[in-house]
Amino acid sequence: MDSIEEKYFGNQTICDDQSAKISSDGRSLHVYSFGGLYIIAGVVPMFSLLMYMYRFLCSQWPTLRTTIHSENSFRLKIVELAKHFD
Repeated sequence: MDSIEEKYFGNQTICDDQSAKISSDGRSLHVYSFGGLYIIAGVVPMFSLLMYMYRFLCSQWPTLRTTIHSENSFRLKIVELAKHFD
């Protein structure tokens, strides 16, 4: 292992430039640097959830139409759906 290391890296025991400093020119990464990534990571799951709900409701529409009574309130309709698919 030592021979491979010495072949490719040589005998580097010290840094080439000890006086090198890390510049702080304002181009460092912050939370705001990843804003687009956060937007994509939020939009894609929401879109997937909406697509799943749409496909589920379309596939179950005949059952839902007979289960839900139109005179009930929205809250009671949701409760009936939950009971039906529970």
